[in-house]
Amino acid sequence: MSMKMKSLTLVAVAVALAAAAVPAHAADGAFATMTRHYETVRLALLNDTLDGVAESARAIEITARELAADFDPELAGVPAESAEDAAALLPDVAETAQALAAADDLKAARDALGELTKPLVRYQKLTGATDVLVAYCPMAKKAWLQKDDETIGNPYYGQKMPGCGSFVGN
Repeated sequence: MSMKMKSLTLVAVAVALAAAAVPAHAADGAFATMTRHYETVRLALLNDTLDGVAESARAIEITARELAADFDPELAGVPAESAEDAAALLPDVAETAQALAAADDLKAARDALGELTKPLVRYQKLTGATDVLVAYCPMAKKAWLQKDDETIGNPYYGQKMPGCGSFVGN
């Protein structure tokens, strides 16, 4: 495939992700949109692959940037009294997601996921979402987000230690 075709393909993917990142009438809010993409990243890293990581990280970045540009508490999935705090987290979410999208190996992606997790955990607390829990790995000394109905799946150690860690709250 020529360089021009690769560039056009990447542009097409970016446009499609941008269109899907924040639906016009997002009933479940931006946090749910971002955590769906985050889950794709977590599962890839759990399985020791980068498949889908860059695309999902870009979708998180686009969602955060679009919401920051035209903040709406309902789309953000937060109560009005938490709007200012949630809006303040969006630049960190976008920047750390951008770094994750740029990661070119598993170690860099895992490090970037750890940084992305920090503002997303704070955002999760503001949303009051109960379907996503915070898990923590004492070996990596890092947290991650995961659906509450799943067995621990550690993205930091992948298949070497997939069950290392525990749920620490929501």
